[in-house]
Amino acid sequence: LALIKIGATGSNRDEAIRLIHASSATVVDESDETLIIEATGEEPTINSLIRSLEEFDILEIMRTGRVAMKRGGSPIDNTPMEPAIEGKSAPDVEAVP
Repeated sequence: LALIKIGATGSNRDEAIRLIHASSATVVDESDETLIIEATGEEPTINSLIRSLEEFDILEIMRTGRVAMKRGGSPIDNTPMEPAIEGKSAPDVEAVP
């Protein structure tokens, strides 16, 4: 997962949006001067999108590593999770290989 903020105004904005949609990414926020793009997929796919956005003004990039959740009803780990409530956070969870 990557969130990418680019400067996009006027005619380059339309070009950026076409490029984003062609890359199967999504515009998740926009202002008069910027677009925030959400990109998911394999690392090479995201890297390719970032390279193609270099012609625009890349203002910020936030990336995650691999994210996974076990399918079905049981969690990856059987440690009981307490619901998050105000003033209390979820327990620390070890990284999943």
